[in-house]
Amino acid sequence: MKSEATVLRVLNPHAEVQGKENEKPLSQRLFDLTGKRIGILNNGKLGAEALLPFLREALPRRIHSAAFKVWSLPLSSVAEDRIRILQDIARSSDGVIALLGD
Repeated sequence: MKSEATVLRVLNPHAEVQGKENEKPLSQRLFDLTGKRIGILNNGKLGAEALLPFLREALPRRIHSAAFKVWSLPLSSVAEDRIRILQDIARSSDGVIALLGD
């Protein structure tokens, strides 16, 4: 019985990042929320849904002069809708709290 040699081929999992021309730097951190418009981004996952009622109650009590708006962006939404919603959020908010919990 003749045994065949096993050959393992190791691949490099790193890839070239495409689309760098569309990258934007992160926004600067908001150190004071006084008078700011804060978006709360809910992706509809269970952890986010569980946290949302607590945020809706606690944030306005702690930061009286900020305006809070909840935005829903389900993971199942189509790309065009996601882009439109994200653009609306960016235009309407000074900062965003993203609820991405599983």
